[in-house]
Amino acid sequence: MIAFLTGTVAERGGASIVLEVHDVGYRLSVPESTLRTCAVGERLTLHVHYHQRDEAPELYGFGTKEELSLFSKLISVSGVGPKTALAALSVASPDGIAGAIARGDAGLLRTVSGIGSKTAERIVVELRDALSREMATHSNGREGSDVDLIEALVGLGYSPLDAQRSLRSIPPECTDVSDRLKAALKGLGR
Repeated sequence: MIAFLTGTVAERGGASIVLEVHDVGYRLSVPESTLRTCAVGERLTLHVHYHQRDEAPELYGFGTKEELSLFSKLISVSGVGPKTALAALSVASPDGIAGAIARGDAGLLRTVSGIGSKTAERIVVELRDALSREMATHSNGREGSDVDLIEALVGLGYSPLDAQRSLRSIPPECTDVSDRLKAALKGLGR
């Protein structure tokens, strides 16, 4: 089917964008992180998941292969549809979500709209082993602490989305967990 699309952002709004590719507009549902960072008129490449529904086919676009891979894994779990998987990718980074699942921590998943306790536990049970193996192979050492930081910020009353945004403002050279928390709080204006 369609592996990726490269084109110009013609429209953006709601949870989707229209990507114009050679005079054809493709509407793609995208994670909030992609929606926030793209602008109308910008040239963009998205990795695509084609989802066939009874009513009509849907396209989902992702800025990275990691987002697409995690999205595909999440929708393979019974009770998790594309919109819920997309919501999960809007709450935390793919590494953060995969790290939480690999550790057996369903807490981050419960913060996602559309995922309750039972579904969060089902995701952990069904994906834990596969994601643990992947994390061991591709570990960068920070995904676990990022999930912990998000949970700490949510515990302080910030939304999961604001917590995730604050992590993006942390300088890469900041590696100590307490320093990263201070930087995240500073990014939130506290």
